Amino acid sequence: MKYLLVKSNGNISIIDLPKGIVAKREAIGGYDVEFITLNYAMTLQICLAEAGKIYQLPRNDLATKIYRYYTEGSSDWIAGDALFCSLNSKNGNFKSISAEETTQLLSILINNGNK
Repeated sequence: MKYLLVKSNGNISIIDLPKGIVAKREAIGGYDVEFITLNYAMTLQICLAEAGKIYQLPRNDLATKIYRYYTEGSSDWIAGDALFCSLNSKNGNFKSISAEETTQLLSILINNGNK
């Protein structure tokens, strides 16, 4: 399945991962994962290091822009690498992130997080 990986060093890539939590954990550096739902349709999630701030992982400015776009008014920020995931709205299972979702996320970054 395809995911959008936004690394704290600014690199962005679409990666292909097998099913399962272990692959997602490894993609973000081996840390315990936390999933945050980003949109009202509950089909877009961010997977990140649950204790990224405690581990003093570097701030991920790009992932933070996307997060704040969806959570208006939040001053919270993302620490460490972030994996953007798509969910099947019918059964809640992970699926490949679509070209439309990827384009939407990248346009948020191009527009500097502005709506």
